[in-house]
Amino acid sequence: MPINIATSNYINTTTGNTGSGQTVSISGANISVDGVSVSVKGLDLKTGQTISGQVIEVDGKDIKLLLSNNQTINAKLEGNINALLGQTLSFEVKNTEDGLTSLRPLYTNLNNSMNVTNALSSAGLPVTDNYSRMVSAMMDENMPINKQAIHDMSKQINSFKDANPETVVRLTKLGLSVNELTINQFENYKGLERQIIGNVDTIADRFEKMAGRKYGFFEEYKLEDAEIAIVCMGSTAGTTKAVVDELRAQGVKAGLLKVRVFRPFPVEEVAKSLSHLKA
Repeated sequence: MPINIATSNYINTTTGNTGSGQTVSISGANISVDGVSVSVKGLDLKTGQTISGQVIEVDGKDIKLLLSNNQTINAKLEGNINALLGQTLSFEVKNTEDGLTSLRPLYTNLNNSMNVTNALSSAGLPVTDNYSRMVSAMMDENMPINKQAIHDMSKQINSFKDANPETVVRLTKLGLSVNELTINQFENYKGLERQIIGNVDTIADRFEKMAGRKYGFFEEYKLEDAEIAIVCMGSTAGTTKAVVDELRAQGVKAGLLKVRVFRPFPVEEVAKSLSHLKA
């Protein structure tokens, strides 16, 4: 998954040599990478070198990295990558060409449980089940992950110890009041949602055995080996299938996912079906 990193308002230019093993002095250059763009000031980089930064601020997908030389870099994460307070992100310098330096993101430290532990430790909180679920839910919701945000959310969690931490985080994210009434309403809703989704799956399986046709949460068309897909509903799917066929004839590995069950929306099922796609 791509990571875009940039520091703004630097106007100096790149200097130095290019080539394997040679040093490149970066002063405010825009460093373009496959899915990574970086502006760094005053860094001397060598091919094969690894640079790392500790996450010191998180606001959704926007983070700030502290490098070993005490420089800071503002970064934006894309895709499904998430970062937490205290986590270290690393990059390897691949090569330099035409004044541009290529970096390869290293994801060996993106383990979720380690991220949660680091965030809680940085906030001075014990690593308990509730706190771990709380931070993980905050990460899933792209909420700010910093000492103050974690402490504020922990107060809410401690005020409603019988509630699921994910419920408290979700209500907070939605800007709703967190109290016994809203917690009960939300958890009843989620329980009913899971029951409906489970029943739809059961009914679809029974219908397939009776009629030989499957009607589940969605219909897939040429999606198994697809690299890109169109998601649609209703009669639009007929025209979209023709578009997919035309794209396939042009060498584009396209596919279609037609949503049949809209409410409650089968988020996990759809996400799983589309997880292998590039777009």
